Amino acid sequence: VRLAADVRMGEPLVSASVQIEQIMRLRPELVRVALLDAGGAPILTLPGPDERQPSQILRLSPVDAVLRTGERLYGNAYVQPVGARFDLAIPAYAPGSKPVVLLASFSLPELLNAHIPWWVAQKNHVEIRDSSNLAIAAKSRIDIGLGENGHTMPFDPPGHGLTFQVTPYDTGSGTALRALVALIVLFSGLAAASLFAMLRNIWRRQKAEEALRAESAFRKSMEDSLTVGMRARDHSGRIIYANQAFCDMVGFSREELAKASPPMPYWNRDDLTKTKEIHDEVLAGRAPAEGFEIRFQRRNGELFDALVFEAPLLDADGRSLGWMASILDITDRKQMAERSKAQADQLARTARLVNMGEMASTLAHEINQPLTAVSNYASGLSARMQSGRLAKAEIAAVLEKIAVQAQRAGKIVRHLRDFTRRNQPKYATVSMNELGARILELNAPELEQNSIRTAMRPASGNACVDGDPVLIEQVLLNLVRNGAEAMASLPRDQRQLTVSVEIAGENVVVAVNDTGPGLSDAMRSNLFVPFVSSKPEGMGMGLNICRSIVELHRGRIWHEPTEAGCTFKFSMPESRK
Repeated sequence: VRLAADVRMGEPLVSASVQIEQIMRLRPELVRVALLDAGGAPILTLPGPDERQPSQILRLSPVDAVLRTGERLYGNAYVQPVGARFDLAIPAYAPGSKPVVLLASFSLPELLNAHIPWWVAQKNHVEIRDSSNLAIAAKSRIDIGLGENGHTMPFDPPGHGLTFQVTPYDTGSGTALRALVALIVLFSGLAAASLFAMLRNIWRRQKAEEALRAESAFRKSMEDSLTVGMRARDHSGRIIYANQAFCDMVGFSREELAKASPPMPYWNRDDLTKTKEIHDEVLAGRAPAEGFEIRFQRRNGELFDALVFEAPLLDADGRSLGWMASILDITDRKQMAERSKAQADQLARTARLVNMGEMASTLAHEINQPLTAVSNYASGLSARMQSGRLAKAEIAAVLEKIAVQAQRAGKIVRHLRDFTRRNQPKYATVSMNELGARILELNAPELEQNSIRTAMRPASGNACVDGDPVLIEQVLLNLVRNGAEAMASLPRDQRQLTVSVEIAGENVVVAVNDTGPGLSDAMRSNLFVPFVSSKPEGMGMGLNICRSIVELHRGRIWHEPTEAGCTFKFSMPESRK
């Protein structure tokens, strides 16, 4: 039955021949196994060709009935020169395919010789009779001197009227004979039970093999569909498994990786020492749970960045076999992040230049004041020195005033240059109290020109953060200018702008409040969306740039509506320095 199932599933004839030979060695009563087509012609016959013609095979065996019913059947017993036999025919073809029948021929004499112990035949006459009550196989010394009490039972399988008869020799001891008959019956029952158990085990094994094949195919399909590289290593660091995604990632086949030992062929040749240190840390069980980044090298020499997550590799009993790693190629992700950072930096610089362009006229007035004062002090000093009516103390006082005004002008120029220059972020400790006061001082001429009153409410503590002073200043400057522009339509006596700083837990919170008309519902839902602005001439990039800068400093920015006007706040982690 198992062999027929294998043939039905496409078992090659060579493999089927090997299985047939193994079965025949274990079962001497099995004298021939053949694969037949629908006409009875042999496709495969072991141990040798069948001496019968195909027509005779069809007549003597149940092949024809099997082809009609599709069920396995035993045939009638028939007598050959070499002894009586019977056949078992099993369909070995799938529905809709070309009919093939597996035909097994059993020898009744060999069956008795193999399964009737000698000590049973020594005291009993054992024989098999057909439907005509003709003995066709026997295992006995003689067939005379038999007792009257015998035992007859149907020979099933195969059946068809065959009977199995055991008749004790007349020894004068009925009890012994009855005991012997009982043993024969018992052994027959045990044989039948063993056969049933064997068939049941064969069926279970076949089901288990089918489930295992299906599971293996399913797992292989899943592994081949993964884009994440999977790699398993034993405790010595040798690779014991690698999926196709990892092989494609590094450019080496599974066979090449399985033969490799540290240093691996995909390690960065220019940084073997660092890679080896990470390798040893993982094998020692100190791999970070959040994963780590490493640079690998493909077979063609190309370098790529990988994100690796390591986890223990355990067997079914929980024993550690090594380490299983999932590997992601993050080269494109890092390049995209770098491009986004460069674009954000360029966009921020553009925004600063736009802001400076809008502030140019007001700042020109601010710079003109110290320069005019310097000129007036210098002219007055020159005139008084020519008249000779100036003491040294007075000269020193005038020169000190000239120096103060010159420093004020230089400070304004340097600040504008730093604000508009494109530099990489330079992190330092920034006092938000001083930054708020400086922004209000820088915008004082423009705010006074628009009749906007200002107020600065510093925090009671240091209120310092770690970040780039120019970028943080740009955020606060943008919020101050937005608040000032929001109050343009108000009467001049109602314009009030307040900058406040407070420490909330581990963060420093800066708030910019104005008394303008506030924001509409549509603007609240699109505050930080690029190219969306409430100002006709606005680009809609200011708040988006502010959010990018704040998030770069591990903070957040948000809007809070108030009874009069609105308030924008942003927070950053407080410096621990």
